[in-house]
Amino acid sequence: MTDTQDISGAFPPPPSHYTLFTSANVAAHKAGELDETTAAYFHPPQIPKESYTLFGQTWPVVDRIASLQESGIEQLFDDRVDVAENAKSLARSLLLKFLDIVQTMARSSSKSACSFSTSTTSSTTTDQHRRGKS
Repeated sequence: MTDTQDISGAFPPPPSHYTLFTSANVAAHKAGELDETTAAYFHPPQIPKESYTLFGQTWPVVDRIASLQESGIEQLFDDRVDVAENAKSLARSLLLKFLDIVQTMARSSSKSACSFSTSTTSSTTTDQHRRGKS
């Protein structure tokens, strides 16, 4: 297997130093008889302060969303604008428009139903008169 295949997999193979954790090495570590390079693997790693690498990608320790400028995108609005207030205003506007559309549809369907029943009734009445029924 090549290195590119190892990195591109969803779950890469375990690190090569997992073979150091044998029963004999664990007992030697408890007794303090391991050399320094092997003993270093028996201690937990230091906690990362700025970033860490996971599956070949570097991630920051503190999760934060990059600004538009940091992402290389032009900012089209002013920073002083209250985003929450604008979002509420937009939500109210969308809700009112939705209710307006529903109301219009309800009126249109009731008019269609009335005209359909009137036309059906008048044609039935006309048919009855043609047949000589009252």
